[in-house]
Amino acid sequence: MWSFLTSEEDKRPGMCPNCGETVKAQVVESNRFRRDLCKCPNCQARILICRGTECNDYALGGNRYDDEYCETCFKKFLNSCKEYIRELPEKLREHAAKQQKSKKQ
Repeated sequence: MWSFLTSEEDKRPGMCPNCGETVKAQVVESNRFRRDLCKCPNCQARILICRGTECNDYALGGNRYDDEYCETCFKKFLNSCKEYIRELPEKLREHAAKQQKSKKQ
């Protein structure tokens, strides 16, 4: 049988994106298919568990949109995108050269 997190004791300690303190989130609304809606016991901010792998922090919740990742994981994601974009022109040149070579043969 599946077991789902439904109580404050079940949430792991992590950093609140609003106040920056390490907290154990309080569950406000338990969900089976989405992340549980929680609140920070210090600042009462709406928070959710970060979707980053190997991350124990929380993402900020909003009235219309909930962040998927905490600030640290989001920065890692942006840095990997920047690296990919930086390498893209060279990879495109290599691909074009291979295409030209195969057309000549």
